[in-house]
Amino acid sequence: MKPVPRDRGTARRGGTTSDHPEAADSEEFSLVLGGPLYQLLLRTRLARPPLDLVNRRVVAITLVAWLPLLVLSALEGRAFGGGGISFLKDLEAQVRLLVALPLLILAERIIHERLRPAVTLFVEKGIVRPEDRPRFDGIVSSTMRWRNSVVLELGLLAFVFTVGHNLWAEGLSLHGETWLVRPTDSGLGLSRPGLWYAWLSLPIFQFILLRWWYRLILWVRFLFLVSRLDLDLSPVNPDRAGGLGYLGTSTAAFGTTNCAR
Repeated sequence: MKPVPRDRGTARRGGTTSDHPEAADSEEFSLVLGGPLYQLLLRTRLARPPLDLVNRRVVAITLVAWLPLLVLSALEGRAFGGGGISFLKDLEAQVRLLVALPLLILAERIIHERLRPAVTLFVEKGIVRPEDRPRFDGIVSSTMRWRNSVVLELGLLAFVFTVGHNLWAEGLSLHGETWLVRPTDSGLGLSRPGLWYAWLSLPIFQFILLRWWYRLILWVRFLFLVSRLDLDLSPVNPDRAGGLGYLGTSTAAFGTTNCAR
């Protein structure tokens, strides 16, 4: 008997057949392995699949955001002293660029390693019923499509250079003369390190932070959509959460990004 060829869009996973050509296996789930920035990091050799070279990324991005500020402020005599707040005495800038920014980059590996097993356990523990597996795979696929959205990342980039910049500039006038600003004929204007900070360092930080907010929203959306399935939960499970207790520890990984804020 001649075997019937299987359609390319049909995949057999866990003993069930999915007829959704765009469905993705839960083992492929990741909130960080995708998007234009990730592709850029791969091409510039600041990342290696899946998330290797994290130390290289931390050093490179931090140096681009921080080191020119030190050099430019030193050339203007505002690195250690001068009128107002000097660069190295600006605690807000130092913590933002030397602590929070590296933490946001390091958190990618933590989130990736915690959330992928959490998603696969939905299937491995039988929480997702076999008949709902195609819908579950569709939710995974949908989440990763939103993660890879070029339009959304460009929108975040536009946001930090417009709304984010304007909000920061409005608050800048409240601090008086600092290493960021210098007196001009028309009042206070951005210094050379101030220009670098306003148009490069701060946007880098804001963009990476907003991407984390977006990833958190994606995770909440994923959990909400999964909750709408007819999950096979056990009221006598010792975790006292019907078998979903492991989600609490996995979601706690986002605490790293909360600390960075």
